[in-house]
Amino acid sequence: MEAFRCGDYVRSEKEYSAELKPGDVKCLLNRCLVRIRLGKSSEAIMDADEVLLIEPLNWKAVYRKACALGQLGKYCEAVHLLKGVDLGKLPSSDIQAFRCKMSMFGGMVNKDHDDEESIAFAPNKIQTYGLHFKGYPAPPTMVEMDQVFRVGVFLGNEFGLFSPLLMNKVDLLVNSYPIKGMIQLIDEPVLDDHGRCEFRVRVVSVDTTFQIYVQGSGAIEPILSCPIGSISPSMACSCKLIQMTNQSFQVYQSAGELGIGGKLWDSATVLIRFLESRDLKEKTVLELGAGTGAVGIACALLGASDVLITDLPQVVPLISANIANILNAHASPLVWGIPPYTEREFDIVVMSDVVYDPEFYQPLVDTLRGLEYDTVVWAHRSRHPDEYLFFEMLRDEFALLRIADGQRNGENGTASDVARYQIKKKKKKKKKKGIGVFENGGIPGL
Repeated sequence: MEAFRCGDYVRSEKEYSAELKPGDVKCLLNRCLVRIRLGKSSEAIMDADEVLLIEPLNWKAVYRKACALGQLGKYCEAVHLLKGVDLGKLPSSDIQAFRCKMSMFGGMVNKDHDDEESIAFAPNKIQTYGLHFKGYPAPPTMVEMDQVFRVGVFLGNEFGLFSPLLMNKVDLLVNSYPIKGMIQLIDEPVLDDHGRCEFRVRVVSVDTTFQIYVQGSGAIEPILSCPIGSISPSMACSCKLIQMTNQSFQVYQSAGELGIGGKLWDSATVLIRFLESRDLKEKTVLELGAGTGAVGIACALLGASDVLITDLPQVVPLISANIANILNAHASPLVWGIPPYTEREFDIVVMSDVVYDPEFYQPLVDTLRGLEYDTVVWAHRSRHPDEYLFFEMLRDEFALLRIADGQRNGENGTASDVARYQIKKKKKKKKKKGIGVFENGGIPGL
């Protein structure tokens, strides 16, 4: 429907409700999706349940019900629901979506509580919350003087999930970046009860390239549009500003086209903060599963002599765009578990949020075995109930040491659940070692 394509979900819900006939599975599924977008989680679950009464094996109904349960914070129930689907019978293009949701919701179940239905959803304590651009309307990349356009944003954690617990009072500040005053607000930007907001802006200057900068009060992370007035990578949908102690940089994001590989995750920013306190000058660095390449870029800016940033072939163009002006960083495809990897030797391998799907545990271990390096530094947020298998795979051939927390991970203590590890290959003649902790909170030699 045109209303849905234009992002007018209120009108779309009304239209689907008016057209709905008994047993109309397609219409029920469409209305279910619209209600998820509107934050009407309970109503969305009712639509999904009605579909499942008609077609008990309808995987779209299962997936959308799980999404709605996630909105309500019922992550454990959502995981159980998703695990009941036979992935072998799904279209190949949708299998990854199921796995991603299972990893996402599985990582948010509170493992420190006796009640498995309890959740680790603690705004400003564990989760990092930020602003995201809605798919529609998105800021244009080319504008004219006096042009008016709409911008849509929403508030959520790194997955884009919103909690009503967060909505005490979040004020929005909208301006142009880096030069202020190039746009004029027509509407006051106010988040609704579902953490969403749309507003109009007018262009008052086109003298130079600028970005739309939307900032929230408190510890809310801001969001930047792609540059307006210049050509951006076709896959890019937004930019993320990464503030280091003495410098900052931006990366393009492409969550819509590349999915989990196209956005910045909390573990990456935690690892960047940690690496800032280490001496990387003249080090050679390899980043695995880089996504946006933010960690590798930070290493290059911190003085590494040469940084190779890798991910799947389809992600490399995004990395290349992000390192376009960085001479000591290079992008290359590297598929875990498929040698040859690279003949080069590295001082440090960095990786963040790479252990989220059991399918990739063994390929990643094989890759770590096949590469030549001194040390691996890894930032990890628990996301999957089976991740203990990855740690067991490591123990036979690698020494795994958890780096003691010598600093808070994020602003106001956010992302405090992200752990940092050092991995080294064991020397064959030495006996097997157990897991230990650095007392000094650092990595020797870094």
